[in-house]
Amino acid sequence: MFKKPIKVILWDFDGTIYHSEDSYREYAKCIESVMKNSDSFANKSMQVIKDKENKVGDDGWAIIANLANGSVSREEMDMCFARTREKMNEGKIKINLQSTAVKILKKQEIRHILLTNTPEKYVIPLLENFGIKNLFYRIVCSAKKPDSFKNVMNDLLTTENIRSEDILSIGDNYKNDIIPSMEMGFKTVFIQNYQRDSKADLTVKQLEDAIPFIENFVKN
Repeated sequence: MFKKPIKVILWDFDGTIYHSEDSYREYAKCIESVMKNSDSFANKSMQVIKDKENKVGDDGWAIIANLANGSVSREEMDMCFARTREKMNEGKIKINLQSTAVKILKKQEIRHILLTNTPEKYVIPLLENFGIKNLFYRIVCSAKKPDSFKNVMNDLLTTENIRSEDILSIGDNYKNDIIPSMEMGFKTVFIQNYQRDSKADLTVKQLEDAIPFIENFVKN
């Protein structure tokens, strides 16, 4: 009997499953507090984050870190990142879970895999707070995208016997999520938060605009 191929949706986490402008502001304020002579760093950071044409970074975390580079140490940045993430885990920072993502995740006829650079201790508590942890077939944290993307996914393709053409990658970071996915032959949906050239199969401003494309992928 013909066995239907396994369909997989590969998810990014930050900026795709959830959005949190308040987390960016908290991170920037912490960095500002350890800077010398920079009482406007947080405001400047938020202005850049809201600038859709910025070339500083592809998400708020990267933008803030790039703006702070050279003004604070790596250790100070890591400390502020950890403090912000801990507050997120504790529910002290407003986080907006994307309802469209949840709607797609509930399509359990396909396998959902989370691939994120964020450490596990800052991912699992949020997924549990959101009530969506059990919707994922597999969760891979500290993935070191894009450098280790292909190694992680090649292992998955082999162990799970999945074909490249049966994987749909969804993410908001073109370099980390979309380029390596295209190179491996995955279908791609790029959530374009900033003005970037895109060769993804589908480029959208918000995830809900990708629903017809995703439903077609699931059916075919």
